[in-house]
Amino acid sequence: MTRKEQANAILQRISQAHYISLERLLGTGRDRVSFIARQAAAHALADIGLDSVQIGRYLNRHPSTVLNMLGTLAKSKQRKNQDD
Repeated sequence: MTRKEQANAILQRISQAHYISLERLLGTGRDRVSFIARQAAAHALADIGLDSVQIGRYLNRHPSTVLNMLGTLAKSKQRKNQDD
């Protein structure tokens, strides 16, 4: 499976897991559900070795936005671990 096919499969899986359409996942909406789904997709794409520029191309986002999504989730995980 090529990296492009992997990325497309991840995007499909994330959109289904969050009960939103692929169009909504890749769209311009700024609602909480879409943002959380995009954030999960960004992390899943980073896990297969894509950088922020490549992830941005798949999610139709600027690379700095992708870095923010990846950093926000990492910060929230750190806070959760500190609370435990």
